[in-house]
Amino acid sequence: PPYTMDAPLLGSSENNTKVDVGATATGQTPGPYGDEAKSADKKKQNLLKNAWFSLGLWQAPRLRKDWDSMECEDEAHVQSLNAFFDTMFAFSISHLGFEVRSGQSFEALEHWVQRFGILLSLWMSTADFSARFDNDDVPFKIFWSLYGVGALGLMIHVTGDNSSVFALCVGYTYLLLSLHYTRNAICLPRCRHFCTTMGTD
Repeated sequence: PPYTMDAPLLGSSENNTKVDVGATATGQTPGPYGDEAKSADKKKQNLLKNAWFSLGLWQAPRLRKDWDSMECEDEAHVQSLNAFFDTMFAFSISHLGFEVRSGQSFEALEHWVQRFGILLSLWMSTADFSARFDNDDVPFKIFWSLYGVGALGLMIHVTGDNSSVFALCVGYTYLLLSLHYTRNAICLPRCRHFCTTMGTD
């Protein structure tokens, strides 16, 4: 068992300090430094366990919440990237409202109704897809990066007389969603009918 012995402090003949000879002999760091090392190792293990790549860089599609057992495969949390896209949609809709207030005409109101309906539909489709199938692997990171390009184009061209560019951004963004729904339909047989319906709407 570990034992201690008294060792005099340098520069003092009266005070003694306890040295854990057993811990030193076994290679362990005595005192608070050992606790700090254990705490650092534990934090490192937790970091690697909860890292986005902990389950693999390229994972098979999966349901975030099982439709049969209703069990969640991951904890409910709001990802910063999704919150960023929500902010972009909210900013675009707010910009539309400012335009219709400035125009004060039937044409401005008609323009607002059309663009608002398109943005709301796309926003809800994206939120539904993310709530069911979102993941942290490389395919989804690529998807959200490309999706961000389309969302940025929507935000820039949501107002003004640029219907063709706005329509191109909408089509591009829906195409990305359709491709990922198709991937899930191929890899998840029990979701095939749902993904086919949502991906071709």
